[in-house]
Amino acid sequence: MAGKARLLKEKIYEALQIDDRLQKHLKYFKDNLLNNISDEQFSDLYSQTLVYGLFSARINQQEQYNIKEFNKANIIEYFLPKSNPFLCNLFEFILKNISGISWILDDLINLYSHTNLSEILSYYGSNTKTNDPIIYFYETFLSKYNPEERKKLGIWYTPKPIVDFMVRGIDYVLKHDFNLRDGLLDSSKINIETQEEDEKGKIKKTQKSVHKLQILDPATGTGTFLAEVVRYIYSNMQQQGQIGRWQNYVKDHLIPRLNGFELLMVSYTIAHLKLELVLRETGYNINKNSNVSNSYYINHNSERLNIYLTDSLTE
Repeated sequence: MAGKARLLKEKIYEALQIDDRLQKHLKYFKDNLLNNISDEQFSDLYSQTLVYGLFSARINQQEQYNIKEFNKANIIEYFLPKSNPFLCNLFEFILKNISGISWILDDLINLYSHTNLSEILSYYGSNTKTNDPIIYFYETFLSKYNPEERKKLGIWYTPKPIVDFMVRGIDYVLKHDFNLRDGLLDSSKINIETQEEDEKGKIKKTQKSVHKLQILDPATGTGTFLAEVVRYIYSNMQQQGQIGRWQNYVKDHLIPRLNGFELLMVSYTIAHLKLELVLRETGYNINKNSNVSNSYYINHNSERLNIYLTDSLTE
């Protein structure tokens, strides 16, 4: 994986010098996220996202669609996070349109499809005290691909017991210090005043009903904290005999309250895949009401997770 990522980085850098479409992607990043990102850094970002995003998609296939062949068409159609149009469009664009790298991606997809993932995952977590293969393997991948970047960016896996403690602690504080009887399960709403711009450009004030309790991870990384919040709430509803209302609760009162900001595109990609897998573990289908008819399903009725590729330290 690390070797393919380094090779992809070189080829994407070469394509960036001549492909107007890739240059538009770079301009978007400079205008909205990282105004000082270089061509080399941009190429590095995309190569990592492709290599590890495809690996995550392979785990997604293993979990849900094992009967489907792991090829380019099925990756776009089935194995990418349908809750995120940006990522799906990005992968579709790269997989189908960037000349000079198709053979690398084909080789990588072939490698993933012939890997005995079940056997690999059966050994996973025995020494790490964790059960999150997507995140664990990303640390390993980055340590081989670019160990200096891993250290500089502080990309370290937070052990599950610590995340568990954080979630339980927040739930306790909400109940005992903020008098929210249901803690993290709280679904009450309040009215707030918002400002919106009308068709003529005039600002008008409106009242909007929002959930009182919002859950935000301002540096969400690979989504570990938000995923554990989902598991915690699901477990509590099971214990209270309320699991029959889980589907509606997730759609109406959980997804709207989960928010994450992340600056690194690879982590952002993994976070979406991770949360979809966790929701699926609970029996919730995030795309139950989607009208999936072709590879452009990403623009039709999917529920978007509130995880955003952005810098939390800017307005």
